[in-house]
Amino acid sequence: MNLITFDNIVKDPKKYVEEIEAYGFQEISSGDKTFSNIQPRGNDDEFAKFMLTLFPGYKIKWNVVRKSDPSESSNRINLDGMTGDITAILILTEAEKDGEEGIVIFDEEQNVLCTVYSRFNRMIAFDATSIKDKDAYQLTAKKEILKLSQVIFLEENK
Repeated sequence: MNLITFDNIVKDPKKYVEEIEAYGFQEISSGDKTFSNIQPRGNDDEFAKFMLTLFPGYKIKWNVVRKSDPSESSNRINLDGMTGDITAILILTEAEKDGEEGIVIFDEEQNVLCTVYSRFNRMIAFDATSIKDKDAYQLTAKKEILKLSQVIFLEENK
């Protein structure tokens, strides 16, 4: 698995989050799947433009912001059914202390491949084709904390 991280992706992350919050969240459906607390984003979004510059041979298949629900029994980013060749996650929640929370990536046997510590405005991107379970990453934050993250799934241009 290849993994990269970059910090300070969005130029004004607090304003970016305010704009996201202003549009609200909804349920969206794709086939037989329904995703809750989602905000679909376009390809002209600042994070999307960054990803297309970083990966010029790819196109965006999905670009969504997800707001976690503190009442959920799991902190998994439940986007199973949204897939791509590369998954990129942008952390949009400020942690009380950097490194206190993170994203854990698992293989198909649920073994931990790696943990990347969260940091506000940090992007984590990895080769999703090496992971059989497309819902194989989770936030390790305290459950009572609302988490906001933007997830982009890229697929290779053919």
